[in-house]
Amino acid sequence: GSGYFDGTGDYLSLAANAAFTVPSSTSFTIEAWIYITNLAYANGNIICANSSTSSGYAFLYNPTIGLRLYANGGTVDINQGSVTGWTANTWYHVAAVRNGASAITLYRNGVSVATGSSTSSFGTGPFYVGGSPSDAAYFNGYIDDFRFTNGVARYTTTFTPPTAAFPN
Repeated sequence: GSGYFDGTGDYLSLAANAAFTVPSSTSFTIEAWIYITNLAYANGNIICANSSTSSGYAFLYNPTIGLRLYANGGTVDINQGSVTGWTANTWYHVAAVRNGASAITLYRNGVSVATGSSTSSFGTGPFYVGGSPSDAAYFNGYIDDFRFTNGVARYTTTFTPPTAAFPN
């Protein structure tokens, strides 16, 4: 099953935990399967940690620039630059990966759609799936199999998205 988020205030939250803080120059992977029911909905956070602060981050879909990783109050803003290739009511595997000290790649269905770099640490505070009450950026659709992996770049080149649930 998946979680349904109606875009009007639904989200899952986990209390602040050091496990959700990405240290400077550390690899990470944020990924999920998403199904957007309304592509026009603005800034729907898929996964975020205290995104409205200078140390937070948000991995989201934006209706004008597509897939986006926004962090540290805007000092990190890696985005697709358009909504090319997105269709409502379609499942997509999305991932944000920092491989090594700074290289960050955003993937949709295993293909890179944006690249950038940042050595910053980020992510203190509560961890949210499907939205954030601090910046009212709520996802409109379904999220399944979200996973945050601190310290590991799971994808470093074009890949075939997983077709089964993530193992425990």
